[in-house]
Amino acid sequence: QEKALLKGDVIADAQTAGLTAIENPTGVTLTTDGIKVDGLTTAIIRLANSY
Repeated sequence: QEKALLKGDVIADAQTAGLTAIENPTGVTLTTDGIKVDGLTTAIIRLANSY
């Protein structure tokens, strides 16, 4: 469960905020090791109820 965020959808990045997943988020990088968020960028990751 440590990496549950990696299974979520980015719905807000440096340029866009909405209710649908962003295919190529700006300023947010999800890798197998974690999440990298650029400085002064906010990211919102939507998680499903079950992993």
